[in-house]
Amino acid sequence: MKTKTIAVLLSLSLIILLFSFGNANRTQDNWESGNFQIDVFKIGQGDSQLIVSPSGKTLLIDVGELNWNSKKGATYVADKLKEVMGDSFNHIDYVVASHLHLDHIGYAGKGGIWALIEKNGFTIGKLIDRDSAEWVDFDEDEEFDPQDELFWKNAGTESGTATNWLGYVLDPKNKSKLHREAAKKGSKTQIDLGPEVVVEIVQSDGLDVKMEDGIKLVSGNHRKEKYLPSENDYSITLKISYKDLDYVTGADTDGEYEKSDFGYSYNDVESIIAPLIGEIEILHVNHHGSSHSSNQLYLDTLKPLICLISCGTNSYGHPDQNILDRLLSNSKVYITEKGDTKRNYKSSVIVDGDIVIKSSNGINFTVNGDRYSTKTH
Repeated sequence: MKTKTIAVLLSLSLIILLFSFGNANRTQDNWESGNFQIDVFKIGQGDSQLIVSPSGKTLLIDVGELNWNSKKGATYVADKLKEVMGDSFNHIDYVVASHLHLDHIGYAGKGGIWALIEKNGFTIGKLIDRDSAEWVDFDEDEEFDPQDELFWKNAGTESGTATNWLGYVLDPKNKSKLHREAAKKGSKTQIDLGPEVVVEIVQSDGLDVKMEDGIKLVSGNHRKEKYLPSENDYSITLKISYKDLDYVTGADTDGEYEKSDFGYSYNDVESIIAPLIGEIEILHVNHHGSSHSSNQLYLDTLKPLICLISCGTNSYGHPDQNILDRLLSNSKVYITEKGDTKRNYKSSVIVDGDIVIKSSNGINFTVNGDRYSTKTH
């Protein structure tokens, strides 16, 4: 009898241990009601972020892919959404497509945001992207012709990713599915994550940013110019505040004036929006740590305690060594995984996984378990 009792107790202990171990694997990513959480997903050389408010409202920013015919990013993000929010989760309150590049939105018809909705079964409350173009169905055949029926509003460089995306989101047949709206600069209500969380659209479409000549605006249609602006200059920047905790993410926003060897120009958007943002705690670093972004004025104005970099194996030199050194001089740096292998990452935390921020009170917060406080800022 005693032996049988001991065996039962050992079995129960093993079950409890296994159950605890299974839960431990979910502890970092699993959202708990009443908490504010940000997940920066490890999808390689691309970007995807999930913000969850204490009330459970969700904001997904981008679903990038590494190749035009890939859906790996969408598959990974779909799995992570259910891991964070629960197996039954299938509705995202807001999706923001930051700008029209493959590593941020994927290729409609193959992967990215399109695949998350069309292949992985997620519904969305509202899709917000930049005000790039309108579809004018001149021949009234209800067939999208990207060559003759796109009326460009704010555009520089363009690509098949962009035109394919616009064919999807501008199609009237998808209106009731996507509930698409163009981002409204300065709005604090277009994205509503519930009490105590404010989402401000700081920038979109290069609005109010002048080119290097100090006269011509980045906004507008520049597609026929010699040095047209990079699509990166039209990125959406968001400031997300939970009480005292401020988080800023700006996709591939540029921070310098420079002409590319490929026939387009970078423009200094960061210096224009920096005073609109002010001091923050956490910065999702622009453009994967590119040398064209994170200028000194931007960092000196925002004064982030924590900097996060989304990157992976790449041939672009991301993150740039000078930028990495600049970030490390005043901030703790977390990176989803190593990018350029030639870099000296110094004290950077190479997570080799998702970066997860959690806060229960908008003052104290953790980054992958490391403890911080807004009061030290």
